Amino acid sequence: MDGRLRDMDGDKILEAASWAGKIMLENGAETYRVEQTIDYIARAYGMVRCDCSATPTMIITSLLDPAGSTYSIIRRIKSRTTHLERVEQVNRLSRTLVQERWSLDRTLTELKKIEQSVNYRLTVQVPAAALGTSAFVLMFGGSFQDAAGGLLCGALLYALTAGLRKLGFGDLFIYLIGGAFAAFTGWLLPVIGWARQSSILTISTLMLLVPGMIFTNALRDVAGGDLVSGTSRLLEASFIAASLALGAAFVHAVLIL
Repeated sequence: MDGRLRDMDGDKILEAASWAGKIMLENGAETYRVEQTIDYIARAYGMVRCDCSATPTMIITSLLDPAGSTYSIIRRIKSRTTHLERVEQVNRLSRTLVQERWSLDRTLTELKKIEQSVNYRLTVQVPAAALGTSAFVLMFGGSFQDAAGGLLCGALLYALTAGLRKLGFGDLFIYLIGGAFAAFTGWLLPVIGWARQSSILTISTLMLLVPGMIFTNALRDVAGGDLVSGTSRLLEASFIAASLALGAAFVHAVLIL
């Protein structure tokens, strides 16, 4: 018999599998990938059945061992961001466990390292956002002067939203303020002569906040039959889009009309 079965610790296996799913869901993974990873880890340690249901805000996991004992846990997901490197690391770990015999303690230690891995610093993220905005300006037909203005707008918007998140503000409020700020800077720079086309500058800056990944994951979930998760993500994307539109429309109404 496999040594992992002789020394099976159902609670630790449940902890490792659900923790891996939590890390993935918090960092932008699709629902099916989260459930698949939990199943891989549980079966790698000898569990005979794994029932898992993941939504954007919760993971429910139930495991059955060869002796007929059941282990269950509910993991609450309180924050979500995009950190695909963590998703890839957990995904790779689950595949490694299928082929190699890792102790549970080693697996838990590795998961802790992945969860605590540092994201790119703000000094890297802000310039990347600036370059992204500038690229969108050129893609939408703006001039090089507009692209230069996009560098400033993108950097300021990203720094603003990052600061609001650090202060603990809710996502919808952040997107509302972000939409208003994008419209304001898109209006201001042409007024002071730093850009030419206000509409292109505004749209390009807003692209930093458009929930494209959430919408894509929602469609993937719906196509895969995860209707609850897919509907939740679609609703989230709709609220984000509405917040951006309301913020931009308010500034447009006050300053332009």
